[in-house]
Amino acid sequence: QSARNIYYEHIESEAVPSHDVEIYVLNHKISKARTEQEKTNLTVQLQQEFKDRDTITTQMKHIVAFALNHDHREVAYALATRTEEINFDCYEPVVRYYSEHCRRLSQSPFALRMLYALQNVCNVENMLVETITSAIDKAC
Repeated sequence: QSARNIYYEHIESEAVPSHDVEIYVLNHKISKARTEQEKTNLTVQLQQEFKDRDTITTQMKHIVAFALNHDHREVAYALATRTEEINFDCYEPVVRYYSEHCRRLSQSPFALRMLYALQNVCNVENMLVETITSAIDKAC
């Protein structure tokens, strides 16, 4: 047997998307909790994680709506489409601003997953960084 198998044979190899790791870990801890108090505390943490995700999703919807002047067609496109095109002159300062003024990206893997919407807004013709940062200020 390899050294890896000796040390890790008891671990199931189930791939988990990085933004869902915290949920999987908490669910695992809940299933292994030894006391009701421990299970309750972990359940509260899990509920908070879902609440945070809802908040992030709502904030991003508001940011996009504000930046696009509530144009329903453009808002729907920005929130539903993942493109490879990136306007880095807009995207980089907007993401930095979002992380500093709304949600620390280093502390929220789920927020990272929502950045495609900012990317799409940056790709709108004649979009200004200031328009998006103002939308971030309004939504957050």
